[in-house]
Amino acid sequence: MNRVEAIQSIYENHEGALFIICNGLNSREAAYFCSRKTSFYMLHAMGESLSVGMGVASVRGDIEVVVIDGDGNALMGASSWTM
Repeated sequence: MNRVEAIQSIYENHEGALFIICNGLNSREAAYFCSRKTSFYMLHAMGESLSVGMGVASVRGDIEVVVIDGDGNALMGASSWTM
């Protein structure tokens, strides 16, 4: 399974969710191959997707929020892991 197939699978398994997608190829490929109106692409925000996702989820408890993050992004935003 490649990255695009993985993102498509996540989308299919979380219909109706809001997606926060980290910068880099994850965001670019999701925007190009799997574009959805319910996706927020963090193109220039290294390590901030988890923080944004948790903020949205805390304000909008009525919707499912899914964060698609990469290993480098997760390390850059490691302070969010304690939440």
